[in-house]
Amino acid sequence: MSTHLSRPARALALGVVALGGSLVLVVAGPLDPPPGPPVSTMKTLDEIEPRIAVNTLPGDATSTHVISQSGSYYLTARIVGEIDKSGILILADDVTLDLNGFSLQGVAGSIDGITVGTLVLPVNNLRVHNGVIRDWGRRGIDGDLANNCLIEDVRAFRNGETGIRAGAGVSPPMGPVVRNCVSQGNALNGFQIENGVIESCVAADNLARGINALGATVQNCVGTNNDTDGIGGSGVVLNSVAVANGIDGIHFSGTITGCRVSNNSNDGIDATAGSIVKDNRASFNGADGIRAGDGCQITGNSAHDNTAGVELASACVARDNLCNQNTQSGILAQGTSNRIDSNTLTNNNKGIELMLGGNLVIRNSASFNALGYDDPGSNTIGPIITATGIIASEHPWANFDF
Repeated sequence: MSTHLSRPARALALGVVALGGSLVLVVAGPLDPPPGPPVSTMKTLDEIEPRIAVNTLPGDATSTHVISQSGSYYLTARIVGEIDKSGILILADDVTLDLNGFSLQGVAGSIDGITVGTLVLPVNNLRVHNGVIRDWGRRGIDGDLANNCLIEDVRAFRNGETGIRAGAGVSPPMGPVVRNCVSQGNALNGFQIENGVIESCVAADNLARGINALGATVQNCVGTNNDTDGIGGSGVVLNSVAVANGIDGIHFSGTITGCRVSNNSNDGIDATAGSIVKDNRASFNGADGIRAGDGCQITGNSAHDNTAGVELASACVARDNLCNQNTQSGILAQGTSNRIDSNTLTNNNKGIELMLGGNLVIRNSASFNALGYDDPGSNTIGPIITATGIIASEHPWANFDF
């Protein structure tokens, strides 16, 4: 018996055969393999994590672990200190150390959390970041012998001396940078930074200074509740806060600009000879809002609710300051040869108090003080206008008392 397919059925059958043939060709692929031995496409462990685990490194007589080669290192677990040893000793240039969120935990009688370099072998180009260094017998990080050192995102807590120290022992110095760090409860300074920059850091509850900066720039930092000064030393302080410290908020030689100092036991700002103090706010300090040594420029500051708002030694310029509600004087000049010019003094016991002669007092405005101007004589003072109503005097150096 013969079977006859209609024309549409024959066309469908031929299409299926053709489609099946094409599927076979696609699935089969090439029959000849590429030349050479087979090559793995998987990554090695070193390719996945090219850094070196510090916890696997041996130590020596003074350190639990020693980094002796350049490279990138990281912690895989917490490191616990040993008596008479540092946690990590770094002896190589060009090292990056990622604490990886772990802590270096010291013990009684231990040395430093991290020691950098030796007296005969300073270290260059070090970066330490991202972890906690606490309870070491000496310093959290001793980076005195590190050139071009970067320390960031580290918390130094309750160490036996300074929490983080960098930059002191290198000659000539290539300054360290310390940023986004917290140093709290250490038995000496929170930070000691020389010839470098410390920025966006907090120093609290340390038994000496919060930040001791020598020839350094301090910017956007906070020093609070430290036993001596919140911020001290020399260089530049910018846009920082010093609150509730045991002596001065800021005790500094150099330039102090844009800072807020309050509730410190002694002076808000104690600026040594030749300093520039500009655009700061000093309030509720136990002694002076701003105390200036010889030859300082004190301009554009606000000082209220202190003993004296601004106290001058000799040969200073005090201009455009606002001194309000200070219990002794808005401006107190202890010395001579000061220029006190264009200040606003309100609600103080005395607006301007001069202890000696030889000062120049011009263009100031005193209002609602118990006594506007206290002059012992022998000073050069513009006319003091006390009359109310329309000002009749056109004297360019006149002072006002109302």
